[in-house]
Amino acid sequence: MIIHIYSLYWNKERILPNFFLNYNSLADCSFIFDNTSTNALLKILAKYLEGEIDRFHKQPDSFVASVAMFNENIWKRSRNKVSRHLQHG
Repeated sequence: MIIHIYSLYWNKERILPNFFLNYNSLADCSFIFDNTSTNALLKILAKYLEGEIDRFHKQPDSFVASVAMFNENIWKRSRNKVSRHLQHG
């Protein structure tokens, strides 16, 4: 079984080590999207991430609508490649 994890973060450096402790052994690849974090998130990702880092692109008029669109569509990157996809965040 192939598993991909998609997760959106913004300044969540305190929970990331625990996130990777729990999910790195489960997932074949994690895709982490950063919403312009101002803390050490990117350094932590470089240390623990077994996958890809990308920027979260939000719509100028609504952060909530942007997150909804992200959640509805991001899993499609794994279509026909995985057995399961997990969204976290």
